[in-house]
Amino acid sequence: MKKQLLSLIERHNATVAALNRSELPVPGDKMFRAMEIWHKLACEGSDITIMARENGIDAKCNMQTGQITVYGSIRESDKDTEGVCPVCGGELEYNGDDIKTCGGGMHPWTCQKCGATGAEGYNEVFDGQHYNVRDKDGTPVPGREG
Repeated sequence: MKKQLLSLIERHNATVAALNRSELPVPGDKMFRAMEIWHKLACEGSDITIMARENGIDAKCNMQTGQITVYGSIRESDKDTEGVCPVCGGELEYNGDDIKTCGGGMHPWTCQKCGATGAEGYNEVFDGQHYNVRDKDGTPVPGREG
């Protein structure tokens, strides 16, 4: 999830920078309409910053420009890594057909080490989550059912 949020922050900041560089002239009678755009960018930046903080990313939004700044080092969770079993850390073997979802899908897998099963979520890339994780006996793994 952190990778996706960092990508979202990067795209948001690129939009802010592009508008800032454009130096489009704004007629006096349209000034308030232009201010709405910057206000929306600042609010969107604030919302993204809140999501980032909830996911362990130290970030701050400049409420005048909408620019988001990320501080500190960013580490992905040791549990949710593409190709790595969230139960034991073993290597995953992908099996079956991909499960298509709105805007992405899931890759079914079996752990070669412990026999756990589940599905990796993706939205063109791994989404940072494993779904429907079960041990080798088919019992849902606590905290990994959803």
